[in-house]
Amino acid sequence: MVFCVLSFLLFVVLIILVVLSDRFLNIEGGKIIINGLLLLILDVGCLISIFLAFYYNYMQIQKILGRTMLFMSGAFSIYILSYSMRFPRESRSIIANIRDIVFIFILFFLCYFKIKNIYYVRGYGIFIVSDIIPEILHSWLYVYNFIFMVCYPLITVLVLTIRIIRTTSRMLRQKLLLVFSSVLFCLLLFRLLFLAAKIVPEYTMLAAYIFILYLLLLYIALTMSVLVDVHIVLNRMLRGLYSYVLPSICAGLLFVLFLPLKRVYPVVFIFLVSIMTAGLLIASYNLSRVLSSKNKIRNAKYMFAFEQELASLDYNSTSNEVLTKLADIVTRNIDGASLDVLIDFGDGEMKTVYSSLGATFDMKINYTMFDVLLNNKISVVLRAQVDNKHELESIQDDLEYFFDSSNTDACIFLSEGHHIFGLMLLGQKRLGNTYTDYDYSVFTTLYSYFFVTGYYIKNIANKDIVGIVNREIKMSGQIIQSIQQNMDRICNPKVSVDFMMTPAHEIGGEFIDFVRLTASRHLFVLGGLSGKGLTASMYMVVLKSLVRTFLSETEDFKSLVQKINEYIRNDLPLGTFFAGLFGIIDFETDTLYYLNCGTPALFLYTQMYNNVIEIQGDGRILGFAKDIRNLLKIRKIHLNPGDILFSCTAGAIDTHSIRGERFGKSRIQQLIINNKLYSAEKMLEFIYEAMRKFSSNQIENDVSMLMIKYQERNNRN
Repeated sequence: MVFCVLSFLLFVVLIILVVLSDRFLNIEGGKIIINGLLLLILDVGCLISIFLAFYYNYMQIQKILGRTMLFMSGAFSIYILSYSMRFPRESRSIIANIRDIVFIFILFFLCYFKIKNIYYVRGYGIFIVSDIIPEILHSWLYVYNFIFMVCYPLITVLVLTIRIIRTTSRMLRQKLLLVFSSVLFCLLLFRLLFLAAKIVPEYTMLAAYIFILYLLLLYIALTMSVLVDVHIVLNRMLRGLYSYVLPSICAGLLFVLFLPLKRVYPVVFIFLVSIMTAGLLIASYNLSRVLSSKNKIRNAKYMFAFEQELASLDYNSTSNEVLTKLADIVTRNIDGASLDVLIDFGDGEMKTVYSSLGATFDMKINYTMFDVLLNNKISVVLRAQVDNKHELESIQDDLEYFFDSSNTDACIFLSEGHHIFGLMLLGQKRLGNTYTDYDYSVFTTLYSYFFVTGYYIKNIANKDIVGIVNREIKMSGQIIQSIQQNMDRICNPKVSVDFMMTPAHEIGGEFIDFVRLTASRHLFVLGGLSGKGLTASMYMVVLKSLVRTFLSETEDFKSLVQKINEYIRNDLPLGTFFAGLFGIIDFETDTLYYLNCGTPALFLYTQMYNNVIEIQGDGRILGFAKDIRNLLKIRKIHLNPGDILFSCTAGAIDTHSIRGERFGKSRIQQLIINNKLYSAEKMLEFIYEAMRKFSSNQIENDVSMLMIKYQERNNRN
C-alpha cells in the first residue's frame, strides 16, 4: 500500500512539474526535460493503473498496461540518454536517429513479443513473466535490463568521455562532467535498488524516482552558469569539518564516556553533558576565528572586507599609487587575480594605464560589442557566463576573442552615459579557479567604487594633465564643466533661470541638473551627497548619470526617487546619503511638482502678497530607509507672473560670521525681496556676495543655489 501511495504522489508531482516547466523553463534543452517528464507521467500512470486493475481483478488490462509501462521506461532511457550524448544541443544527427530507431524497434520487440505477462502481486510488486533463452541461460527480461539499463547507459558514458577529453571549453567540460557523473550515479542507484529488491521486492517500483533524479541533475547541468571554484568548495568542506563534524565526533565520544553515569547519577550526567556541549561550541567558535585571522582558510564571503578596503582608497595619491593599491586589494580579496586597467582617452582605443603583471593590452574599441552591453545595462561580464547569458548571444564570439586575447576571466566595463570609457580586466584566479555567481554579485554591487577609480584615472592619467601642481583644482573644473555641458538648460520666455555651484575647497559633492522631458516640461535636481573632496564629486557624477538612466526606465516621479534611494543605499559606500530637491515644471499649466528629499530651504516669493514663504515641508533624506515611497509626498503649486522660486543647500544657510552667527533663512528671504526686480543671475550674485561679506570671505561649506523667476507678462519675448 505504501508503494502505491508513493507512486500516486510522484504522479501528482510530475504533473505539477510539467505545468511549471511549460511556463517557466525557457532554456536550451528545456523541451527535452519537458518531454522526459511526459514520458515519466505515462510510465507512472501505467503503474498506478496496474494497481487499480489488480484491485478490480482485471488481469488482461494489467498485462497490456504492464507492457506499456515497460516500454515507456525503456523509451525514457533511450530518449534522455540519447540527448545526454549530444548535450547541450537539441538537434540530432542522422547517425543518432538511426541508432535510436534501432533501439526503439528492439524495445518494442522485447516488450510486446517476448514479455509474456506483467501483473501486480501484493507483497512482491510488479511480477514480469518471460521465457528463458537457452543459449545464454537468461530470460528476455534480463536482456531488456542489460540493453536499456546497462548497455545503453555505458555507451552514453563512453561518448561523454570522448567529448570531455576533446572539448576546449571549461564550462562545457564541467557540464559534461556533471552529466557523466549523473549517469554513473544513477546506474549505481539502480544496482543498489535491485539488490535491495532481493530483500523487499516492492522496491523495484521506486525506479521512477531515479529517473526523475537524473532529470533534475540534467536540469542543473543545463542551467549551470559559472564554473565551480574548487578552492571555495574545499574551504566550505574544511569549515564544515572543524565547525560541525569534529565537534560532533567529540561530543559523541564524550557522551558514550559519561553514559554509565546516567543510571547512577542522572543529574551529574546532565550537568556534564551540558558543560561538554557548551565547551565544544566555544572551542569550535574560537578555532574558526583563529584560523580565519591567520588566513589559513580564506573566507569566501569577502564582500564586506572588500568594500571597506575599496572605500579606504586615497585619491590624493598619484594615479600609479592608486592603481597599485587597488590591485593589491583586488588580488588579496578575490584570491590572486591580476588586474589590468584600460582607459579610452577619446581616440577610439582602449590603452593600458596599469597592469599588475606589467603586460600591455591595447585594443580598438569594438562599438558593436559595447553597444550590446550598454543597451542591456551590463557592467560586469565573466568568461564563464558568455555561453549562458542570452543577452550576450549576439556578441558571444567577440567576447570569447576578447577574453582569449587579453588572457582574463572577468571584465568590469566602466561607462558614463552611453559611452564605455574604461575596462578593468581580472585575470584567472589562483589554482585555476574561476569566478562564481558570488564574485559577479560582489562586482555588480561594488561597481560604483570601480567607476570612481576609473573616472579619476581618466581625468588625471593623461600626460597633458599629470604634473599639474594642484590636481584637485583641475579635476574640479573638469567635473563642473562635464555637468554643465550635459544640462538641458531651461530656455522658456516665461522664466529666467540661473544657478550657482561653489565648492568650499576647490571640489565638492553638490550638483544641480536640468533634464528636458518634453517641449514644455523640465525636471530639475538640486542637492548634495555626504562627504567632501574628490571622492564625493565623482559619486555626484555617478548619481547625475543615474537620474537620466532611471528616467528612461520609469515615468513615475516617485519611482524615480525610490530607484535613486535604493542605489545610494545599496551601491554607494555605507553611510552615504543625499539631501536635495526633485522638481518638475510644466510651462503649459504653469505648475510646479516637487519632492523634498531633505533640502533645507525652498522659498517662494509671491507678488500678490509681496512676501517670501517656505514651501519645502517635511523632507526625507535619501540613502537610509530601504523603501521610501510611503515617506515621499509630491507637492504641487501654481506659479504666477512675478513669482520667484529659490532653493539652496545647507551650506548657504549654515555660513557663519566670525562671531559664530548663522547667515540663516531670514537674510536670504530679505535679499530676495530687496532684489526682486533683477534677473535670476543677478539675484544669485547678490545673495552670494552678501554671504561672502557676512563670513569675511571664510565660506567653509559647499554652496549650491537655484533661482527660477517667473517673468512679468510684459517682459516675455
